[in-house]
Amino acid sequence: MGIRAGALALLTAFMISGCAARAPDPEPNLFAEYTRSTNVEHDRYATGGSSGDRRAFFASRYRAEELASRLFLTFECGESLEGDPFDTSCDLDDAVREAVREAGGDEDAPTARVIIVKHADESLALLTLYVADGTLIDSTGETHDGLDDFVDDNDLLSHDDVIMAPRDITAVPGEGRLVTIYGHAPPTWQWWALGGIAVVMLLSGAGFLRRQLRS
Repeated sequence: MGIRAGALALLTAFMISGCAARAPDPEPNLFAEYTRSTNVEHDRYATGGSSGDRRAFFASRYRAEELASRLFLTFECGESLEGDPFDTSCDLDDAVREAVREAGGDEDAPTARVIIVKHADESLALLTLYVADGTLIDSTGETHDGLDDFVDDNDLLSHDDVIMAPRDITAVPGEGRLVTIYGHAPPTWQWWALGGIAVVMLLSGAGFLRRQLRS
């Protein structure tokens, strides 16, 4: 392998490692933490009481897979099923309504879903997102093509936050794998800088070796 080809391979390895860094290790079980926590910001279940009371509340109404489905599948804002304690109300500002309308959704009763967020300070929250014709819309009205695009570009979360969300986050009502990843990609410059430094070091070292061999 030539020197420049080796440098390119090394830079590529750095970029791949940057993508792999999207998943925390070890991976926390945010769903289990959610069912135990008595202090979830923007929670859609008014369970009250202790952690044990909360778990008993869920156990009396759902099996684990049923609760996960209710939590992560999409719902229509404001439309509740009789006897279902899940709160479907949505705080829709003008930016969200406009984004939903432009994406082809119903701005008065958009399709929504929640994801679990664990902040760097260990606090938990539910974050409401909206889906319209394959477009993901966040609470600021910004639109995203999917989960990767949301993680790359959102202004709501940091790289220190961890989220649990459907891999196919724009699917309605949603099915398939849940993933636990960082809520925001690290700044791009970090990976390019690291890769650039490595390439410079590699090329400099190769140049030094050539000079030594010639002398």
